Amino acid sequence: MVHAGDLERLRNGWFAVAGTPPELARAVRLGGKLSCISALRMHGLWTMPDKRVHVAVRGNAARLRSPDDRRVPWVAAEHPDIALHWNAVPVRTPRESPLDVVLAALCHHIVCASRESALVTIDSALNARVGGRPVVRADELVRLSAGLPAACRPYIDEADAHSESGTETLVRIRLRRLGLRVRVQVRIGRVGRVDLLVGDRLVIEIDSRAHHLGDNYEKDRRRDLELARQGFVVLRLSYARVMFDWPSAEAAILDLVRRGEHLGTPRLTRLGLARTLD
Repeated sequence: MVHAGDLERLRNGWFAVAGTPPELARAVRLGGKLSCISALRMHGLWTMPDKRVHVAVRGNAARLRSPDDRRVPWVAAEHPDIALHWNAVPVRTPRESPLDVVLAALCHHIVCASRESALVTIDSALNARVGGRPVVRADELVRLSAGLPAACRPYIDEADAHSESGTETLVRIRLRRLGLRVRVQVRIGRVGRVDLLVGDRLVIEIDSRAHHLGDNYEKDRRRDLELARQGFVVLRLSYARVMFDWPSAEAAILDLVRRGEHLGTPRLTRLGLARTLD
């Protein structure tokens, strides 16, 4: 099959079939497992942009090879696009798997990433479901946190399983860092859930990367009208605004807060605030 081109030999005992993701093949060719943010992205979790390929190797790993040519020895300076993880984490992935399991990859990422990037992916892992079951449970993270560096352990306490997107997580932690009271996925009568509620009545809705079109677009506008009718102030932020132009969004929010637009009691006595998820 190798001679016929149906398989590619990556390392001794490791072969790749046609269609194998290139980053997975590169990790195995090098001598490790795809891990950290690269593995989490492959598992379908929300991640921050990072073009590097993250590879976990054993602490005693030897005979590492080029990720692009198994016949060439590994030279770190020649591969700035590869991030090697030598540190051990308190979760093991089966030896026969070229892809770190979610918990192992998440531990690597928490140690490797910035606070914002780590929290985005922790929230995503807590919120994601496979077959109706959470990908990662909060108690699992708490238990594993003992094996993480002390500086990273507070990330577990800041995580929120109700956050439904990475941009929602980013806005929440950035506003709380400014000292603002922010609640997540608040349910409001005749409207449903809103992404974030600052103070008493400043609603922040965060649109997905793809702009809402058709029925979703109209539904969002109907929700905005109902929120305005009840006395809420609504601010919509796009993916691009959160990711690439946050200072302008932050300035607008702070202007509203300085004017007290987030304070006061909306007309909820008749229409009702159903339930708040903190």
